[in-house]
Amino acid sequence: MLKNSIILNENWWVLLILIIISCNKVENEELEVMCVECIEHQYSQIYNEESIQLTLDEGIYCVNDSAWTMTNNSYWTILDQELLYEMILSGYCSSLESDTLNID
Repeated sequence: MLKNSIILNENWWVLLILIIISCNKVENEELEVMCVECIEHQYSQIYNEESIQLTLDEGIYCVNDSAWTMTNNSYWTILDQELLYEMILSGYCSSLESDTLNID
């Protein structure tokens, strides 16, 4: 009986690993965001041990776009797919479908 329960436990671990792997594949597919539409918002960021104010203007942002202006009007970062995904999670931005942007 002990041997059967060990085998059963091993099967549960294999099942758990398969579930985790399949969840990661779904998450990676969600990262295929090309563009987002955002509302304007601001937040503070620590930079060189000082607090700076960053502003994201309302608009459409795509991979490789510059985003978040600092108080000196320079851009804070260049967007990649992972950051676009995080912007969607923030609630300030929503994903745009490729047909909305006239992208083939």
